Amino acid sequence: MPVTILHLSDLHFGTIENASLWADQLIHDVTGELKCPGIDAMVVSGDVANFCTAEEYEAARRFFEQVRTQLQIEADRLLISPGNHDLNWGAAEDAYTLQKKARYKGELVEGHYIDEGEKVISVRDEEDYKARFLNFSQFHKSVTGKDYPLEYGRQAMFCELPDRKILIVGFNSAWELDHHFSERAAIHPAAVIHALSTIRSAGKYADFLKIAAWHHPLNSRFEDRIKNRDFLERLIQAGFRVGLHGHLHESLTDQVLYELGPEGRKMSLIGAGTFGAPVKEWVDGVPLQYHLLKIDGRKLTVETRQRPKLEGAWQKAAIWRQGPDDDPLPRYVIQLPEAVVHTEEAMPDANNDPSLLEMPYLYKTWLADHCSEMDFTRLIGTSRAIRATLPEIYIPLTTQPIKAE
Repeated sequence: MPVTILHLSDLHFGTIENASLWADQLIHDVTGELKCPGIDAMVVSGDVANFCTAEEYEAARRFFEQVRTQLQIEADRLLISPGNHDLNWGAAEDAYTLQKKARYKGELVEGHYIDEGEKVISVRDEEDYKARFLNFSQFHKSVTGKDYPLEYGRQAMFCELPDRKILIVGFNSAWELDHHFSERAAIHPAAVIHALSTIRSAGKYADFLKIAAWHHPLNSRFEDRIKNRDFLERLIQAGFRVGLHGHLHESLTDQVLYELGPEGRKMSLIGAGTFGAPVKEWVDGVPLQYHLLKIDGRKLTVETRQRPKLEGAWQKAAIWRQGPDDDPLPRYVIQLPEAVVHTEEAMPDANNDPSLLEMPYLYKTWLADHCSEMDFTRLIGTSRAIRATLPEIYIPLTTQPIKAE
């Protein structure tokens, strides 16, 4: 049987009534109209809530509970990444405190404070600042059974389908956003390091199809897109071939080429529309949407569904144009590579000593957790904030046994 993955995004949950209606509409569409015999995994690429309140997440929890139960989706096969609506702006504001510029003695790191005028700045407390994702984290635990870490470098969540050889990893593209800095969409470098280190250490994902999920798009006419694409090189090198995202409230498809040629490595990007945004936030001419992904060998079929009426039924979305003389289709096909092989450096032999084999990777993981960003201001005696990320300072270490004389 083909692997089937539900891809939802931008639910923008409101009320308990939404939860019951939306769940029933989706379940009927999957089991009745699409006649899908089962769902292997469910991926949500951000914006579960609308204002990141406990009430909205309670409604969302009931929705996922009903969908999971009736579609028989195990909790560990539900992957949810946060979006910009899944961070609490009130908590972000509370993390900043007003300071007089002339009397402030601390270090001012660019992007970590707000210039409020000629004499005043707002400086954030880093630990309090992380709490803006606390409501989402608690919700995540309630529906998946997994803790969602508040440490940015650990925000890479795994959903594994070992019997189908598929691995899905979710990232947080909203980790640097708040009420003031609303356009800094990005993937944290340490989260990528954490994900790839885990994949390497496991040693079992070499021939898995790897899928990544996050919220913000790479291509958009708006400024709140992911501008730094460097993380994609790492993911494509590591065998990731599909990327799922949302945010734009419109179903989209794109491709990132890492190498040219028919067999060149690349990543296909699949943007889901909005599953439940208020009508005023719909893109002109685009109703509510979601995707059902079907993976059959090397063929990935993206079935696009739409719901033009709020209390109506889901139906085919024939939006994918085929040519001037052909009717649009409600689906499109992506050809996957014949073999997905992890291409990063192999672990050193070190005379087959397991402890030595692990040491470079344990060291790298420890650095990712503790030193993903380092402040060099005091070291070089300057008042200008200078920070460096782990990839800029990491020096690979090698180990080898020494024979006793």
